[in-house]
Amino acid sequence: MKYETVKTVRLSDGREVQVRSLTFKDFIRFSELISQVLNDILKGHINTSAYLQSAIPFMSAMTSLTQREIEELKPSDALKIFNACIDVLKEDTDFFTELKALLQKANELLSQKS
Repeated sequence: MKYETVKTVRLSDGREVQVRSLTFKDFIRFSELISQVLNDILKGHINTSAYLQSAIPFMSAMTSLTQREIEELKPSDALKIFNACIDVLKEDTDFFTELKALLQKANELLSQKS
């Protein structure tokens, strides 16, 4: 089952970029960064500058832009895309519900083998 949240960002040059939900594979790949972001959200703030550089591959995975294209964006455009990525993560509750169910199932299977 696949869930997808999509947000459209208009860049300063007039281009529109769609930000889409991560695939499960990419979610796992970026789990440390996502964990940092979600922990900051739970604390009520986001420290964008602390992880913006490491977010370039993450932003590329959620858009049709290459890492190089993201690196060459104006800082304001990169921030727009990053914020849209965060919004997609926050809104994509179905994805997290599915992830939780998969983790519970894995836990059940592991406990049966013990």
